[in-house]
Amino acid sequence: MAQLADEQRRLDGLAAGDMQVRASLATGYRALDEEQRRALRLLGSLDNTEYSPRLAAAVLDRPWHRAERLVEDLVDAQLLELTGVADRYRMHGLVRIYAREQIEAAERDAALTRALTAWLIAAEEAEAVMPNAGWLPHLPGRGAVATGDPMAWFELERQELAIAIEQAAAAGHAEHAWRLAAACEGFLELRGYWDDWRRCHERALVAAVTGNDRWGEARMRYGLGRLCFAQDRYVLAERLFSRALELWTGDRLSQAHALMALGDVHHHNGRLDLARRCFEEAALGYAAEHDERGAVNAGFCLGLIHRDLGDPDAAKAAMAAALSAFRGLGDSYGQAQVLLFLGASHCKWGDQDAAERCVSEATALYRGFGDRLGELRCLRQLGHVLVSRGETARAERVLNGCQRAFAEIGDVFGQATSCWSLAELALRDGDERLGRRRLADALDLFTKAGLEPWQRRMRRRLAELGRSAPV
Repeated sequence: MAQLADEQRRLDGLAAGDMQVRASLATGYRALDEEQRRALRLLGSLDNTEYSPRLAAAVLDRPWHRAERLVEDLVDAQLLELTGVADRYRMHGLVRIYAREQIEAAERDAALTRALTAWLIAAEEAEAVMPNAGWLPHLPGRGAVATGDPMAWFELERQELAIAIEQAAAAGHAEHAWRLAAACEGFLELRGYWDDWRRCHERALVAAVTGNDRWGEARMRYGLGRLCFAQDRYVLAERLFSRALELWTGDRLSQAHALMALGDVHHHNGRLDLARRCFEEAALGYAAEHDERGAVNAGFCLGLIHRDLGDPDAAKAAMAAALSAFRGLGDSYGQAQVLLFLGASHCKWGDQDAAERCVSEATALYRGFGDRLGELRCLRQLGHVLVSRGETARAERVLNGCQRAFAEIGDVFGQATSCWSLAELALRDGDERLGRRRLADALDLFTKAGLEPWQRRMRRRLAELGRSAPV
């Protein structure tokens, strides 16, 4: 009500001299027939800045062809305008304010419910064919699989989806808000739209908590935890995942997802025993719920634990089994994940040719997904391989590019590991002064990220060079 009052004051304040805006809009409104007036009121009830034909048909609750005719009538009356992109329409802010003054609460609420439902169906259809679909927790009974390019659709509707989530949350449509945010998560992750990811999930989380929607609250905390993990905020990520795990008590499949996420945090921080327990418990949950993809991923992560505990044979067997299983499932996203880590492992084991083959294959997959961060991580790993081979010029070029790109998207861990590789490259070329400086820079970055195991590695490396870093 306060927002509506503010909008009314805005329109009232614009009437000056011969520019009687309200009178002009009233005249145009009276010239419409009742069906056209209804269309203007309903479209004006949405906060969205643009309307697609699909959205207009849903809001107006009319067949597609009839909704299109009504929208064209409003364009002819200069109450809507074409944007010039994909038959999309726009309503001027002052027209929207006037339209909202004419609508009754019940009519407005019904229109919003139809609009949010249409958004949700479209978003979940698009999400279902994303390359990382199926890797995130979902309620059963999502939208049917759609055709077309889901990344292009999300890109086109990105701003409008954020507006819809905000309006849903503000109006108390908690489930619409968090399900829309969850459907957008995979796209926002692949594109690296961290701010959009945070804003949408935080707003939907408030709505879920206010509406006492425990599953929705858990899903939003889980999604925010994944964002924090991607941004190297591991302490907060752990708290969010732990709370999601608690809220999902009784939902074994969703708890398995939360356990995998917690295992990743523990693994990244060098707490290998805790990580292994999380992955093992998640594997049991996936098996009980017959989630083959989840079980394969848990086995793969346990393989990484074997690697870091010094058992390369067990690690190789686990990673080979995971890669074969993901190929059998037709899961390209899972293959890319395994290939990237397998490449890093081969680099660690001294087989640089195998490392480059794996990383090159993973890079092509991530590039095909449009996953900028995944592709960057592959390039960083390629830089490590080139350093090990002594290919100075190429390694310097790749790693400097990675460091700049990681800085642009705020990935501190990526910056730190790139800096470390550049340090080793300088040392390999005999420039000890530059190598030490880069190691110190890497130590500062690992400290900023709060990664103690990596800090210890940098201090040990500096000590090997005859310099003690401050503890």
